[in-house]
Amino acid sequence: MIYFSAVTVTAVLNDLKATLAATGLVAVHHLSLTFLMPGLVFPSLDMAENILRTGLHAVVIIAETVAIAYAILRRQRLDPIGAKQRTELARTSAQADAAR
Repeated sequence: MIYFSAVTVTAVLNDLKATLAATGLVAVHHLSLTFLMPGLVFPSLDMAENILRTGLHAVVIIAETVAIAYAILRRQRLDPIGAKQRTELARTSAQADAAR
């Protein structure tokens, strides 16, 4: 489950490419281990069960990635607005100081 947390941490980077790359890496890792070394990932060696579990994990990671992507894109849209507001605040503050 640490891999799901690692994908979440990429949100701090504010880079959609990093999040998508991490998601892809987790997907490749899960699929590889499901087929190559299932005993390392799941308690059962039954391939049908393991594929269903991997599918469930895929749904979870996709939902997580969609939420993170939304947050990143929203932040990227809001960052320039915040920068403009900070600049305006600094200008207004300087004018107020000069008027005193």
